[in-house]
Amino acid sequence: MWKFFEWAWSLSWGDGIALLACLFVFYWCKKWIDNRFGSLNKRQKREMKAIVREAMDEWADGVDYLTPNKGEGRYYCSKPDCEGVRFSE
Repeated sequence: MWKFFEWAWSLSWGDGIALLACLFVFYWCKKWIDNRFGSLNKRQKREMKAIVREAMDEWADGVDYLTPNKGEGRYYCSKPDCEGVRFSE
């Protein structure tokens, strides 16, 4: 690492400015690639949220929330005193 600083210190002004310009372009390209392909943008986040919400609503339409003392059905609960969930078949 120290050798890099020695090399950079010995550069002429023209070479130093060209190096900084190249580093800036590489950094800008990296940020563009990360934003374009690395994560979801706002529109994609909204679409993903809408899809997940729609799937949750569809799942909730076919589910009855019951206490363990009511009705017939399969109950899924990890605690004995909590409410269970019965799936319609």
